[in-house]
Amino acid sequence: MTGIFGLTRRHVLAALLALAAAPVTLAADKLVVVKVLSFSCNVCKASESQDGFIRGALRAHGGEFVPAPIPMSSQNYSRELAYYAARRQGGEIEPKVRASLYQGAQDYGYPLSNDVQVLDWLRFDLDEALDHERLAKELRSPETEAAMKRAVRLALSAGAQSLPTYVLLEGSHIVQTFDPSMAGNPPSLTVLRTQVVQAINERAKR
Repeated sequence: MTGIFGLTRRHVLAALLALAAAPVTLAADKLVVVKVLSFSCNVCKASESQDGFIRGALRAHGGEFVPAPIPMSSQNYSRELAYYAARRQGGEIEPKVRASLYQGAQDYGYPLSNDVQVLDWLRFDLDEALDHERLAKELRSPETEAAMKRAVRLALSAGAQSLPTYVLLEGSHIVQTFDPSMAGNPPSLTVLRTQVVQAINERAKR
């Protein structure tokens, strides 16, 4: 389990609060699960194998699953910006970029601490999948910054304490929050997934 604010929780919390300026707006009454994650969190990466069950439960009720990476520092968030910028190139691109950034950060230990390093990694790993010129242009755009800030604001509003955190929303209303601390000791990703799916099904019956 990775603490959302790491070893310097108080300082990073203050930094993230400074980033959380944009409001969160979602379609009224629509069930949405936002998965708050970090690309450096090994539990977040492992939980990817469980997310298909959650996506399936949401689809059955006309809902949506939204990955939402957040930075662990206010000084280094190039990889998160790259994710949100790349996501604007289409839904089929999103899982490829998410998997690539997990891989670069965890499997290869590739330095992803600034814009140049992140763009170089994605060009190397996803040479033909992305419009890299567009990605570089949109990396620091207001729209990209706003998307990341919405994720940070939601994580703070949901009271996320460990990652991954699954936030169940109905419209813009936070219904329930789930994280590994609620899934047994030691935490079980299967238990966590079951809790989220049950909450989706119960909420859909109302």
